[in-house]
Amino acid sequence: MLEQNLWGAIATVPQFDGLFVFNPLRVVFLIAWFYLCLIITGSMEDSPIMPKRYKQWLNIISIVFAPFVFFGLYAIYIYYEAQRQQITTWEMLKKVASGSFFGFKRHIAGNSTGNSVELIDMSGKSFDEIYGGDKRKDDISGILSLAETIVWDCLNEQASDILIDPVSSEKYTVRFRIDGQLRVMQEVDKGTCVAVVNSLKALSGMDIAERRKAQDGAFSARHDSGVASFRVASAGVVNGEKLSIRVLSPNTDLYDLEKIGLSGKDLKKVTDTLSKQHGMILTCGPTGSGKTTSLYAMLSHINAYERNIISVEDPVEHPLENISQIEVNTKADVTFAKALRGILRQDPDVICVGEIRDEETAQIAMQASNTGHLVLSSLHSNSNFSAIVRLMDLGIKPIMLASALDIIMSQRLVRRLCDDCKTKASLSQEQTAKLESRGINTDKIMQPVGCVRCGDTGYRGRIAIYDVLKLDTELKQKLFTDGVTAGKVRQLGENIVKPRLRKQAMKHVLNGLTTFNEIKRVV
Repeated sequence: MLEQNLWGAIATVPQFDGLFVFNPLRVVFLIAWFYLCLIITGSMEDSPIMPKRYKQWLNIISIVFAPFVFFGLYAIYIYYEAQRQQITTWEMLKKVASGSFFGFKRHIAGNSTGNSVELIDMSGKSFDEIYGGDKRKDDISGILSLAETIVWDCLNEQASDILIDPVSSEKYTVRFRIDGQLRVMQEVDKGTCVAVVNSLKALSGMDIAERRKAQDGAFSARHDSGVASFRVASAGVVNGEKLSIRVLSPNTDLYDLEKIGLSGKDLKKVTDTLSKQHGMILTCGPTGSGKTTSLYAMLSHINAYERNIISVEDPVEHPLENISQIEVNTKADVTFAKALRGILRQDPDVICVGEIRDEETAQIAMQASNTGHLVLSSLHSNSNFSAIVRLMDLGIKPIMLASALDIIMSQRLVRRLCDDCKTKASLSQEQTAKLESRGINTDKIMQPVGCVRCGDTGYRGRIAIYDVLKLDTELKQKLFTDGVTAGKVRQLGENIVKPRLRKQAMKHVLNGLTTFNEIKRVV
């Protein structure tokens, strides 16, 4: 009877389906879901598809719904990458399937897929040959993979420089200079990064035992589009050794004089001078303003089959077809001045001097222009007339400047707004009224937003702006009179010809290509 009453009492308890049933599959699923959410959230933390301004909220959502968020964002990323690379979505999916799934842009370098690089020294030896076979390579496979990944990411992001810096006694940072701005790409522990630095130094022909004295070297990387060259410089700093790597093989499409950004009138001035048998074109601007690209574009415009072209560069950043390029080597006592003296005995028609740095080089370049040669060169200065003052400071007489110089080009590079995310600028009433009072249409003025394709910066790529000064006979007579000084040249020059860099940059703002803040920063 007691047993019957007990079972009856249990039967009267409300039943909740599955509440009291222990199902091990549900527990396993719950634990797996939790860890999957953590792994995916951590993997996406440094991903470029995660916009910075929404990262905090997306991290919170990802903790619970990470797989759904992951696949949604990844689908968007694949679509935009396919558009950027101008391939079909299916082809992009095949490229993703052959690489790292969670790595996004941290591709596994050095593999057999299309997204790979192979690091080689200047003699063509690979890491495998340098370190003595597969057994040695197995010991350093992780370091090799990281070094190759850094180089691959640099090429993929179209960066101009890689900076590996010790920021503390335990940590290094890897930064890329993209569109002239430095971005922190990743942080690496000291032990791993020191091994990466040593491997790149060994590849560049540098002494890995020497960590205090500055050293220079170079290496190359084979990839899908060809071979990229890199110049390496090391320096001993606090907490370790710093490595600066410059990419020396930019896109050859940039070396087209009609595509570098010159206006129609300025382009005609330059091409007319390039067709002359003698004269001098001087490009000016600060470091990183695109002077070398302008020089290469002008050299590419000249018919190298009909004219003997010789250049002296430090270093040779890109090989040009049918042009004799000499690289400065101070260890071998090959300087700009000594190389120029030797060039004059090679029957040149066109001489390119990578940079005028000292009085001797300036004198020889000016003399070459006056003796029937077309000379192209660059000079570090802020404006056209600052370049004239700089040459006078180097001891060049005004009469020689008047007879040698034909064109001085000042230039800058401003960042271009990302076409995928830029939006109409929100101008104040005061700004709008001021612009409209000058007859300026504000409808095309844009502002940056930030998206996946531009790395959440709002900018992608750069535009060159130029101030081309043609030194005709009348201008030379006004500038280079007897007893003229550097101060008088600067003052007189600014009054005769107004600088046009800011005016050229403003045109790009009004056309929605860049912003007022970018002009203020650069110009």
